[in-house]
Order: sequence, then structure tokens, then C-alpha cells
Amino acid sequence: MRKLKLTFFIVLLLISSIVTLEMYLLNEFVKTIRTLAPHNPPRADVIICLTGDSKRIPESFQLLDTRKAEKLFLSGVNKEVSLDDILQILTMNIPEDMLKNIVIDKSSINTYDNAKQSLLYLQNEGYHSIILLTSNYHMVRALYMFQKVFPKNITIYPYPINAPDVQLELWWEDANSRKIILSEFIKYSWYKFWLELIG
Repeated sequence: MRKLKLTFFIVLLLISSIVTLEMYLLNEFVKTIRTLAPHNPPRADVIICLTGDSKRIPESFQLLDTRKAEKLFLSGVNKEVSLDDILQILTMNIPEDMLKNIVIDKSSINTYDNAKQSLLYLQNEGYHSIILLTSNYHMVRALYMFQKVFPKNITIYPYPINAPDVQLELWWEDANSRKIILSEFIKYSWYKFWLELIG
């Protein structure tokens, strides 16, 4: 009986330690997201926009319009969506000469695919610098993935934008924010473990 109690205590202590560690890591994860904000990035060869939240594509077109890069690579576009469909949702006028600088990737289905397809495009075109645009809550994982996949000679300038439907202050009180933050933290933790494992 005493041995059983000791085993139970050790298991309980282990579970408690794991939960405490995960809560600490989650808190640090959210603190990192809070520090991310849009800024004025240097000029790069390509803007890589990871599709998802409604603000990402419009923001990427604005960056391209200000000549922050030569090309815009939209990664993760739905297979049923065309460039014309995308243009219809924008409130800005797109010059004709800008349209030829937009490249659409429809094969990526996750952030790892985004990084792999982006690298393939850069290598084919001979580019060496990107502005990585995605939502702030997604940037921690996206930047980690791109840094893992990209060789050291490619420069990455992160450009996180605020997500319209995610509250970072008191995020646990909002059901949608809680769902997104927890999901992103789990994905980030899993991919970090997996990529570190495979080297």
C-alpha cells in the first residue's frame, strides 16, 4: 500500500510539473506574440504572404504597391480561387504592371509547405531575401519554420500584422481568441519538436 501511494505521488508530481512547464511556455509564447507589430521593413526581393486571415492579402498588396519588393508570392491559396477572385475583394486599384509580379502557390496546405514552396520559388528565381507576412499570432511558428527550411544565405524580414479577430489581452476570456492561441501554441510546440528531431 505504501509503495502504491509513493508511485501515485510521483506520477501526480510529474503531471503537475509538466502542466506547470506547459503553462509557463504558453505564457512566454503569448508574450512573444504581443511584442510583434508591423514595422517598416527593408526592401527585399519577394514578399511572401501566407494566406489565412482576411487582412493578410490586402496588406501584402499594399507592401508591393510601395515597392518594398519586386515580387509578391501568395502561398496557400485555395485551389478554386483565381487571381481575379482575389482582386475582387480588394478595395485598392491594382496597376496592370503590378499584376505580372504576383505569383500564386496553390499546393501548400500548411506552414511547412509554405516554407518549402517559397524556398523552391526563390531558388528557381535566384532571390535571396524575403518579407514574410502573416498574422502576429502565426508569426512565431511561421518564422521558426522558414528559418529551419531556408538556407542561411536567404534573409527573412518578418512582417507580422494584427489579426482582427484575436485579442491578445485577456485572450483566455474570449472563446475565439482562446481557441486560436491554444491551437497555435500546440502546433508550434509539435512542429518545433518534430523539426528538431529530424534535424
